[in-house]
Amino acid sequence: MAITDGGAEHIEVLCQGSGMRGCWFRCKVLNSSQRSLKVQYCDINDCDGSAKLEEWVPAARVAAPDKFGARCGGRLTVRPSPNSEYSSDNNLRVGAAVDSWWSDGWWEGFLIGCDMDAPNNLQVYFPGEDRFATVDKKHVRASRDWVDSRWVDIETKPNIISLINSYRNPMPKITLNPLPGTSAPGNSNFTAAREY
Repeated sequence: MAITDGGAEHIEVLCQGSGMRGCWFRCKVLNSSQRSLKVQYCDINDCDGSAKLEEWVPAARVAAPDKFGARCGGRLTVRPSPNSEYSSDNNLRVGAAVDSWWSDGWWEGFLIGCDMDAPNNLQVYFPGEDRFATVDKKHVRASRDWVDSRWVDIETKPNIISLINSYRNPMPKITLNPLPGTSAPGNSNFTAAREY
C-alpha cells in the first residue's frame, strides 16, 4: 500500500453493514498490529462531531461476494487509496462498474444510463443497498478491485438492466403437483384430464 502524507498510509475501508453496504471510506492509518489497523476516517466525524472518527478495523477481512458476481473473489475490505491513474472516464458505458462519491464515501455501483438533457449526469445503480441515483460525472470513477497487491479491472455487465430486473423481480418458482387421480407427467400411469 502507498505511503504518503508524512509517512501516514492512506487507505480505503469497505463497509458491508446494513445501510452502508458497498461504501469505501477514505482513511489514514494511525497504528497497526498483526491483525488490525487503527484508522482515522478522513470524511466522518465521531459522535459529538469534535474530531474525525477513529476505530480499529481488521487488516485482512475478505469481503462478502456481491449479488451479481461481478467483484473479484478474495478481495479484502481494506485497500490502498487509488491514485490518479486508477480512474479514467473513457470506459464509462452502460454496465461499467463505477464508484460514485456520495455521503462521505465511494459507493460501488454500475452505470445504467445518462441524462439526455444533462450529459454530465449519470444514472447509477448501487447493488449493495438496492438504490438508484443520478450522479454528476465528476463524482464518478471507474471501479476496480485490489487483489493480490494489484488493481484488477471489473468486467463490464452490458446486460445490467436485466440483471437488476431479475434481482428485483424474481420469477416465482412453481412446483407442479399432479391433479387428484392423476400421476406426474412422464409417469406411464399418467391419466389425462377428462372433459365432462
